[in-house]
Amino acid sequence: MLGVGGFGVVAAATHLELRHEVAIKMLKPELTDDAEIVDRFLREARAVAGLRTEHVCRVFDIGRTDAGAPYIVMELLQGSDVAAILRHSPLPPATAVDYVMQSLIAARRGASARHRAPRSEAAEPVRVAARRR
Repeated sequence: MLGVGGFGVVAAATHLELRHEVAIKMLKPELTDDAEIVDRFLREARAVAGLRTEHVCRVFDIGRTDAGAPYIVMELLQGSDVAAILRHSPLPPATAVDYVMQSLIAARRGASARHRAPRSEAAEPVRVAARRR
């Protein structure tokens, strides 16, 4: 289990055919019957899948389990979330500015690509990860 939020859980997994690690985001079972939440969850996945930037985690697939619960298969990033880093010590100003700028770039690209950035009830954690090569 990588994380738990208000609406869902994220777990690490291995793609059986491709044999590479991924992250799978799933709604909490008690929310899968709420059509509005399910629709928002899948809309978010489609919006993020359309973004092409190193500042946003890639979405590889969306689907539903045999029981009908939606899920998102995403890039598994290595790193820590900023909240965990800040619990240990403050960031140097230059590093903090760099993280904020990267988040703003991602938000701007998302908003211009979709005319409106996807919105969720709880903010997604900001992750610090190595740059893609």
